[in-house]
Amino acid sequence: MRSKFRINFYDNYLLKGKDVCEDTELKYDEFNDYINQKLAIFEMNTRTFLEDRKFIFYFAVIWSIFENICCDCYAKIENVYHSGEISDFEESLLDKTWQYFRQRYITNGKTNLPFDQIWEKTEKVPDEENTFKSHKKTILNEQKKKTADILKKSTSPDKNEKVKALICIIFRLRNRLFHGEKALTGITSQEETFIHASKFLIECIRREIKIIAPKKSPAS
Repeated sequence: MRSKFRINFYDNYLLKGKDVCEDTELKYDEFNDYINQKLAIFEMNTRTFLEDRKFIFYFAVIWSIFENICCDCYAKIENVYHSGEISDFEESLLDKTWQYFRQRYITNGKTNLPFDQIWEKTEKVPDEENTFKSHKKTILNEQKKKTADILKKSTSPDKNEKVKALICIIFRLRNRLFHGEKALTGITSQEETFIHASKFLIECIRREIKIIAPKKSPAS
């Protein structure tokens, strides 16, 4: 149902939007001129700005494909550790990605500040929705603890644990990118992180790893 909805949405809304842009002869130069004005305080031009941040575009597109193929069009972090066993993954890529993120988020055998920061809540939930807010926070804390426990293991975790922990980390990177505070200049320091994340997601897509909630058995 969700896939069908998305197809209809693209057909009925985005394609119409494309026609509107063509009808009004909207040119990319208008975007460039506007961005150039806003970037003047950083002494940058649009071309340099976008070139230095193209890794964000690639990550966003790759994540969208990952969500479509591996998550049945709807990624939910609470499904990661409840999804099926993952045993098929390219060893060298997994080890390289694992070492990168473990070195980034573990200091002296403990998770560090950068790890805590990616788990900070980014979505704005009204105070009157306290029950929902509390539920979401509980889910997030559970995934954070499971991921931290795997990262802190003194012996190397198995393949299933590594893949799922990395997916959770990348899920949080994605949320921080799209919903967290926006830093126009500082994001360039994250290029290596997002390149590792993108390569990892491509392997997940290639192997069609499924990150979906297990189907409930029908009541007898």
